[in-house]
Amino acid sequence: MISHSFTRYGLNGIAFTILGPAIFWLAYPMGAFLALGIAEATCHILRYFSFRFLVFPKSQGYRVSIPRYIISVVPTIAAGVITVAMFKGMIGRTELTALGALISLIVGYAWSTFVYTQKISSRRAEEGASQP
Repeated sequence: MISHSFTRYGLNGIAFTILGPAIFWLAYPMGAFLALGIAEATCHILRYFSFRFLVFPKSQGYRVSIPRYIISVVPTIAAGVITVAMFKGMIGRTELTALGALISLIVGYAWSTFVYTQKISSRRAEEGASQP
């Protein structure tokens, strides 16, 4: 059975996968990097609060912190900056928006998969493992 948190996480991902590129496309006439900054800032502020209060609420035992959230989004932001830097003069607004969305989706999925499959060891377990 799929948990409610997983469903909310998936729906949140879909919403922001659509919202981010839409904001980028709309803001693009102001410049590619400014559009990227506006899209990333807007989406990540909204996404952080949606994670904190809707997807992973404290009332269900989750802890969403700003530093951990920032670390979790660094790879997708870096991918966006690299994509815009490499392709902004080569392809048009719509193509760059689609390419950026695709790369962000792939990097975000890969990073999330990596992060959420790592086992969190307690200090006690690590200390016990180092003893003969």
